[in-house]
Amino acid sequence: MTSLISSNDLKKIYPDGTAALRGIDMEIDVGGKVVGIMGPNGAGKTTLVRIMSTQLKPTSGEMRVLGYDVVREAGLVRERISVLPQDMIPFFYTTTPREDIYHVLRMRGLSHDESLRLVRDLLERLGPGSWVDTRIGVLSGGNVRKYLIALSLAPPVDLYILDEPTTGLDPINRRKVWSLILEKAKEGAGVVITSHLLEELMVLCHEILFLFDGRVVDKGSPRTLMRKYVGDNDWKIVLKLSEMTEGDIEAVGRSFVACTG
Repeated sequence: MTSLISSNDLKKIYPDGTAALRGIDMEIDVGGKVVGIMGPNGAGKTTLVRIMSTQLKPTSGEMRVLGYDVVREAGLVRERISVLPQDMIPFFYTTTPREDIYHVLRMRGLSHDESLRLVRDLLERLGPGSWVDTRIGVLSGGNVRKYLIALSLAPPVDLYILDEPTTGLDPINRRKVWSLILEKAKEGAGVVITSHLLEELMVLCHEILFLFDGRVVDKGSPRTLMRKYVGDNDWKIVLKLSEMTEGDIEAVGRSFVACTG
C-alpha cells in the first residue's frame, strides 16, 4: 500500500463564495513520518484535512490518500485512517473513556483482548486516574480532550489525521501526547497534524507544509524552513524544566533531535 497523500488542482469553494482552497498540488510521503500543516487562520488548513479525511467533498480537483480517491473510494480511505477533528465533541456522555474507546475498537474489528490491551496501555500513557472511569459528561475540559485524543490514537491504522490535537491541554499533557504521536510514526504509521504552536511543529514534524490563502506556498523540514526564514542564526525552543520530570526532558530531547537532525 502506498503511503502517499497527493492532490491535483484541489479546490473548495463554499456556498457563500468563500474560496478556502485555490488549487492545491502536493505529493507527500507520510509513511513513518509526522507531517505538519501550518498557516494563519483562514489559510485552508481545516478544509484541507476535512477533504483528506473524507468529511468534505472538494469542489473540483482530485485528492488521493494511501492510494485511494477520497470521493470515489471514501469507504476504503476510512478503513485505513483515524481522525481527530478540530471541533470534535463526545458522542456519548453517560459512558466512560475506557468503555467508549473499547467499544470503538471492537467496532473496528479488534478482538476483545486486543481492545482491552490497547485501551489500558494508551490510557496509562496519558495519565492514569479516576478520569478514565468517570462518566464523560462530568469530566473537565482537559480530560475530555485527553479522551478524544485517546479515541483517535487507539485504532491501529495507517494514517492519523489530527486537527489541532493539543488545544486546551496543559504543558505536561501536551508532551505526553507528543510522545504518543512520535511513537505512532516510529511504528510506521503516518501522522498529519495541524497546529498554530510553532514549538509543537518543530518538535514533532519531519516535514511542514505552509498554507496561505488556500495555497501551499512552501514545504520542507523544520530545520530547512527555519534556516530559510530565520537565517543561519542559532535558534532554540525553551521548555520550562520545572514542569518536567527527568523522563520528560529526555523524551523531548530525543524527539527534537530525531525530527530536526
